[in-house]
Amino acid sequence: MSIIARTDNAVLLDPKPAFGDGLHNHQGSWKLRLGEYNLDQPYFWPKRDMPPRAKRRKTEPSKTETQTEENFLQLEEYFNQCLKELVDIWPAIKDSISEAEPPPPLSDSVESSNMIDFVQNAELVKVVKSLTFQLDPEQSQKTMILKDTNSIELPEIYNTIISNSMSQYVTLAVEPGLQRYLIPAGSTFLLGQLDDSMKTLTSHAHRSSQYTTLDIYALFEIPLPKLMATECIVAVWVTNRPKYKRFLIDKLFPAWDLELLGEWYWLKMTTAGDPVMPLNSTHRKPYELLLVAKRKSGSGPPIPQKQLFASLPSRSHSRKPPLNDLFAQYLPTNPRCLELFARCLTANNTSWGNECLLFQHESFFTHVKNDTTEATQSNFST
Repeated sequence: MSIIARTDNAVLLDPKPAFGDGLHNHQGSWKLRLGEYNLDQPYFWPKRDMPPRAKRRKTEPSKTETQTEENFLQLEEYFNQCLKELVDIWPAIKDSISEAEPPPPLSDSVESSNMIDFVQNAELVKVVKSLTFQLDPEQSQKTMILKDTNSIELPEIYNTIISNSMSQYVTLAVEPGLQRYLIPAGSTFLLGQLDDSMKTLTSHAHRSSQYTTLDIYALFEIPLPKLMATECIVAVWVTNRPKYKRFLIDKLFPAWDLELLGEWYWLKMTTAGDPVMPLNSTHRKPYELLLVAKRKSGSGPPIPQKQLFASLPSRSHSRKPPLNDLFAQYLPTNPRCLELFARCLTANNTSWGNECLLFQHESFFTHVKNDTTEATQSNFST
């Protein structure tokens, strides 16, 4: 359970245990490696002992900056109350979310150059598959059921629905280099881009920078109503820029037959119980927005219109906390959940995205044997 405390207005999460869900077998289990969630100081500190910089001419704030600040001022009292509640309970829960060892320096983080860049390889694989199809039109692999030991060639992993139907994790080795990825129990994934994968994903649903971006109007191409149950929850991450929030609520949600239920906020905090930057920072906010909606035709559960949940942020760029435990009380037992644009896998869920295996690489985890408390850091290398 990733929820470790609740106050009147806030929920405190520890994301680390959730990433190990479903990563167990008779020999042991895998847990997230040390240091991924152990931020001990804010992102920005006041600069000291620095010569004063030349004053720049003041410019009028942009329309986006003005609207963002206006939105914050409407929420400032709520945020301050939530933060006060979290600070009050922090001494009692600090040890449960802090790691015994200090966080490693950023230079010791997972070496991404040793991992497959699925986004970069996507176009090359598309060309290879196109040539292969011309030579043999009958050759088409669309599904793969994993076994205890698995390997797959890089071109074959794209746009193939891959499932682990077992009650324990399995390892998937991807050629070239036999890069090892941990596939949680009961999970299914489809690795591919929007235009290549959507038809495959839709049919599957009927049967059962540092990252690339997508033009927001391409989201209209996602046939979300065909992927949703009548009674379901849809949660969408959105930046703090007001125009994107308006786009979702006024244009995309109606096209998807969705009705807004609530606006939730993820507050990023350090191990000391401070926001990663001041709440009133005009440079960047310490929180992100999550819009929660339901089908217009469905009744929907009693979702709070406003909810703040807090956690330490990952040291890996743009890695969001798992939300399954946060929404569990509003969902049926054993719900069928789908994550679009996923960057990791979740036990008993379906994940789709062109980076959905990114954080499943074995080097992000530490193995713990069942017959000993000794943990061994993965030393997999290419």
